[in-house]
Amino acid sequence: GMDNVINCLDWIMVDESNGDLADKPPQGVASEKSLQYAPMRINMYVEELTERGLEVVSVMLGQGLTDQVNLIDKTLREGSPIMEVKTFDDILVYHAASTAASEDNNVPMNPDPRSFDALMRRRPPRPLDLASDARTGLD
Repeated sequence: GMDNVINCLDWIMVDESNGDLADKPPQGVASEKSLQYAPMRINMYVEELTERGLEVVSVMLGQGLTDQVNLIDKTLREGSPIMEVKTFDDILVYHAASTAASEDNNVPMNPDPRSFDALMRRRPPRPLDLASDARTGLD
């Protein structure tokens, strides 16, 4: 199964004054302040996970960030203009097909074509076939 996969969620308030925007249709709206700080916070969270020995292979963006895939991807790869954060080159960023905001407002699902690639990245590695010489090329 998927015993080696940990699905996790980080929910942190980056703009206390405008938190209600996250519930606005179609998929929640990120405030200007959220767009300034959330990408950096995602890098920090990924760094915390990797420091604990976990490998982050994908980041799914939810409410308020579904239309910010390019911004988050760029920040993961290049860093933040606000403060120095660790960068990550091989993390797939994609958006959720729906959010509480979209479901509450009867907005149709919007699946991200990258979600299948994200699923494949989360699959456990195939076990080595120790009985086969194919992996070594030896007879």
